[in-house]
Amino acid sequence: MINQSTEYLNGLLKIGKWNYQLSFSTDYKISYSYLDRVINKIVDVKGIKKVFGVSSTNKSIGSSIYLVIEGKNITRKKLEKTLKLKENMLRNVGEIKSKKELYHLCRHLGKDYSHHNIAVKKS
Repeated sequence: MINQSTEYLNGLLKIGKWNYQLSFSTDYKISYSYLDRVINKIVDVKGIKKVFGVSSTNKSIGSSIYLVIEGKNITRKKLEKTLKLKENMLRNVGEIKSKKELYHLCRHLGKDYSHHNIAVKKS
């Protein structure tokens, strides 16, 4: 699985200049349609070009969504407002400094109850 994750990460790096990451957790199972709604809401925000997301559900620890974004001027406040999340639900909102930071995203791919998708803003 490590080789597959590395290959997926390299492919992901070719399709976007990902410069922001964020994640948030829930205590309910995340469906693929919920992940799609989250991604599409974020890509509609001014300054955002692309969003790639992975959701992962683990019965013992809950569910998480991991997102990487290509865009400008992304803030925690802007994302909380867009997603209508309570304060402190978002974790790890920040700029991506190296591709090693993206590896955690790819390690969730292929696990039970995981989904992934990408959205690109129409020009």
